[in-house]
Amino acid sequence: MTTLSQQNGWTYVDLWDIVPANEFTNSAIHLTPAGENMLAENLAPYILENCK
Repeated sequence: MTTLSQQNGWTYVDLWDIVPANEFTNSAIHLTPAGENMLAENLAPYILENCK
């Protein structure tokens, strides 16, 4: 994905493992409130930088 995004001028943010496993609920895709906060704090700078 990194190579493809570089070739196409896309902003790619790899946050795959930013949230620890214990911050997921009983499903593989839903985060706990703390997990959502971790994701948001790490994603926000990229959003803000690209919305200028």
